[in-house]
Amino acid sequence: MHSLQECLDMSGLSEEEIDAIAEHEQVPEIVAAEIGSTLLQTCAGVCLLKLYLAECIEQARCRGQFDKAARLARASRRFDEAHPDAPSRMH
Repeated sequence: MHSLQECLDMSGLSEEEIDAIAEHEQVPEIVAAEIGSTLLQTCAGVCLLKLYLAECIEQARCRGQFDKAARLARASRRFDEAHPDAPSRMH
């Protein structure tokens, strides 16, 4: 059996990306890691992950959580750089 950290490490996603998926989908981190890992396998999935990040950024801004929005925006830029073939909906 794998530990939570091993599952997160194997997902191919950063902690911020997994946290955004968990928040967006309202699931535990380990489930978010599995969702994210699966979505990374297709262009449509990568686009959906970019949308999740964009929506989490917007929600944080609307709540006045500007530090969180800035962290997510940095994570989104890193994700875009790592997955340039999928269109981005943010920035």
